[in-house]
Amino acid sequence: MPDQEGHLMSDGLCTAERLLLQKAEDFCFPFSVTGFLFDAVLLGNVCFGKVYRHANADPVSGRFVDGHLIHTSTIAGFTDHGGFIAITTLNSIYVCVTTVAERSAFIAEIRSLPKPTYH
Repeated sequence: MPDQEGHLMSDGLCTAERLLLQKAEDFCFPFSVTGFLFDAVLLGNVCFGKVYRHANADPVSGRFVDGHLIHTSTIAGFTDHGGFIAITTLNSIYVCVTTVAERSAFIAEIRSLPKPTYH
C-alpha cells in the first residue's frame, strides 16, 4: 500500500510517482510500450532511467525488473502522447514518466539530438 506522505516504497517510487505510473499504465497508447522510465536522462543519443513494467522483465535473473537503471539503444525519435513522452529506439518504445515541469526541458533536449544513422 502506498505511503500517504510520499515516502519511498519498496520499489523505489514515492506516492506521487506511483500515481504518475498508474496514469501512464492506464493511458491508451497506440503502440506497445516496452517500459516506463523515471528519472530519464539523455547522454548522447541514448536515455538512462529507472525502468518499471518492462515487457521483458525477468524476476529470476533480475533483468529489467522494476526500479533498475537501464539505458536504451540509440534514440530514433519521440512523440508526445497525452502528456507522456514516448521515446522510440530501433526495436523499442519507452514512455518517460515526467512532471509537467520536467517534460518541456526533456523535449527540448531530445530535439537537440543529432539524427541517428543506422549502418
